[in-house]
Amino acid sequence: MTAYLKAVVAALVAGLGALGTALADNQVAPVEWVAVAVATLVAGGAVWRVPNAGPAPAEHRAGTSNVRRVVDRDEFPPRD
Repeated sequence: MTAYLKAVVAALVAGLGALGTALADNQVAPVEWVAVAVATLVAGGAVWRVPNAGPAPAEHRAGTSNVRRVVDRDEFPPRD
């Protein structure tokens, strides 16, 4: 189930968002129900279809430092 949780949440958010918009006039017309269904299916399907990213590279993981050391000017020869 956890493999599909992200897609389910995306579908719910999209569907409820479309339903909230449809309820702006305190009624939902048949065409608005179609819009809710389409939003739910497209959002859930799109998120389900896109693969998860692989593990983060070491420099992006928590606990690693991204601080660069200070370079002295004497370490490099002068430019011509």
